[in-house]
Amino acid sequence: MSSPRHRPLRLGTRGSPLALAQASQIARQLCHQCGRAAVLVTVATPGDEYALIWPGGSSLDALPDGARIGTGSPRRAALLRATGRQLRIVPIRGNVDTRLRKLADRHVDALVLAMAGLSRLGLLDGPVTPLDPSLLMPAPAQGVLAVECRTDDPVTVSQVRTLDHPPTRAAAIAERGFLAELGAGCSAPVGALAELTAEAADEPVMRLSGVIAAPDGSSVIRAQMTGAAGAGDALGRRLAQTLLRDGGAALLDRSQSSLLIATKNGGN
Repeated sequence: MSSPRHRPLRLGTRGSPLALAQASQIARQLCHQCGRAAVLVTVATPGDEYALIWPGGSSLDALPDGARIGTGSPRRAALLRATGRQLRIVPIRGNVDTRLRKLADRHVDALVLAMAGLSRLGLLDGPVTPLDPSLLMPAPAQGVLAVECRTDDPVTVSQVRTLDHPPTRAAAIAERGFLAELGAGCSAPVGALAELTAEAADEPVMRLSGVIAAPDGSSVIRAQMTGAAGAGDALGRRLAQTLLRDGGAALLDRSQSSLLIATKNGGN
């Protein structure tokens, strides 16, 4: 019987092209770092579910009034509305291929998708325009890949830990602290972005930006703080408290009410 250290690792993943591409990346890194092969095991889930994809141009400002722009994210929809442009937001769901097919079939004129996902699928050579985070801030921890394993398998735990990227972990901790303090879920129109900017003495400095928006884009509250990268959770929670105090709590209440109304109407 082969030892756990050399036995192929069964790596569970959703079956969408993006999920498989990301899991394959993890499998290659594990093989390179530890010499351990990984077998991908697809797991069925209820469904899946930031870049502008527009064959007709290369900027959000160039979109004509009335253009139909597809997104499945309340955060993206709210921030797009907050630009003041006369855009028609079209709710759209499905994996990346499904959304691109709807664009090709002209159900929408443009799409907003995550840059990280497009990059991992090798789709950045098309009509893709990066959107500045100051305009469309990403969701907390968007683009971060996490590998979860059993705590009773110390060999796999030690091997997976070789993939850990401390700057990414620090950013994710800060952004997740921000989200936790807000008490918001994935459907809330909130965003956060942590960036390691410089080193003060011997410790990296982190700049954390956050945003809370009204669902209809009529109001957007933004704030930014800097602090030690090693205290990211506390930094995220302080930023969240600032936004809540400056009016964010009321916006989140409006978001929750909108979600309940949408859920109720969707069931009729």
